This record gives sequence, C-alpha cells and structure tokens, in this order.
Amino acid sequence: MDHPGTQMRASDRERQATVRALRGQMSDGRLSELTFVRRLDMALVDMCIDHISVSRRHAVLTHLDGAWVLSDLGSRNGTWVNGWRLPGPAPIEVGDLVELGSRRFVVVDRPHLQIVDS
Repeated sequence: MDHPGTQMRASDRERQATVRALRGQMSDGRLSELTFVRRLDMALVDMCIDHISVSRRHAVLTHLDGAWVLSDLGSRNGTWVNGWRLPGPAPIEVGDLVELGSRRFVVVDRPHLQIVDS
C-alpha cells in the first residue's frame, strides 16, 4: 500500500527509457550537455527523503576505488559526517553518522551486497 510522500524506485527499464529519451533530446540539439547530465543525474536517483530539511538533490554517495565517498550538492542545510559539515567530498566508513539536513543515518556494513563498478 502506498502512503502519501512515499517515493518508489524506478525500474531499470524505466531508467533506460529515460536515458534514451534524454540522449535523443541532446542529439537533436534540444538539450545542452550540462542539462543532459543534470537531468540524467535526477533520473537515476535511488533514494528520496521526504523531509523539509532535505533538498531534492541534497547529496551524492559514490563508490570509488573500493571506498564510499559522500559529497554535498550545495544543499541549504548541509551534509554532515560525525558532526562535521562537509566542505567537499569525504570518505565514509561503517559506524559513521551521516546527517542530511535534520535526518540522521548510521553507515552499516552489508557484506552480502556486492558493489559492481562500471
């Protein structure tokens, strides 16, 4: 059952269709490369936090060279790790406290999940 404010993750098929549509608009000259990249980023969002203190595009978490890196995207209320506001990209580890606006999360280890770098 859906609840108000609940966000659903897009299926891979929906994501692929969105990427194809955006590529078509860019090749037709209807989108600049910058706009294409921004819209592509928005289309591939995996998590939505429905809270007034969290921006629509608040932060990005990437997996680089075997480590997780968290970056604030210019949000109004900031992205914090272990009580420190992020001035730029920062590595995060198991046990770190991550705050997006006033929402708090603890980084946990999920050894059964496999990260595949593309």
